[in-house]
Amino acid sequence: MEYVANRRVSVKKPENIWEVIHRGGYPELQNRDKEWSAFYADYVKTYVERDVRELAAVQDLNVFRQFLIAAAARTGEILNYSNIASEIGKDAGTVKNSNFPHQLVC
Repeated sequence: MEYVANRRVSVKKPENIWEVIHRGGYPELQNRDKEWSAFYADYVKTYVERDVRELAAVQDLNVFRQFLIAAAARTGEILNYSNIASEIGKDAGTVKNSNFPHQLVC
């Protein structure tokens, strides 16, 4: 409680809390001139094209991007493999497989 009381002295209430949440916590995004959509597009591109492809041997990046979008759109929902699978054109077993990125080579 002492920590919380001390923080109340220096913390400023944001003008628009939803903008803060939407922009996220990356230091680069604290610059209001930085376009958040471009930042996240570059972030995902780097993640998918470099890290995922290298670690999981993903060959079909378009299907993997579709999977990321479908999964992100369902954040906070009960996981439904069949629903995601139908959206990306794969079967539910492939999506459910713990090695899913490896299955994208087909």
